[in-house]
Amino acid sequence: MGGELTVESRLYQGTTFAMRMFLPEVTKAKTVSFQSDSRTVINYNGPRRTILITDDEEKHRVLLRNILSQIGFRIIEAQNGEDCV
Repeated sequence: MGGELTVESRLYQGTTFAMRMFLPEVTKAKTVSFQSDSRTVINYNGPRRTILITDDEEKHRVLLRNILSQIGFRIIEAQNGEDCV
């Protein structure tokens, strides 16, 4: 499918993972049924974390923002690499 996975790590400062995927656009959504279980993630333990979401497609940022903010992450968004830096 293609894509890139990069990692940058600095001692005592942290590690940044970046993933870039090249996926085809969905033109017709399928209806999928599934049974829910009680293992739904609703939050996490520990200090509140901030995640930087960078993507040139607003709909991708919105999707990630909606998922991650619901479980307690603070979200910062950037539209491109330059804004990200």
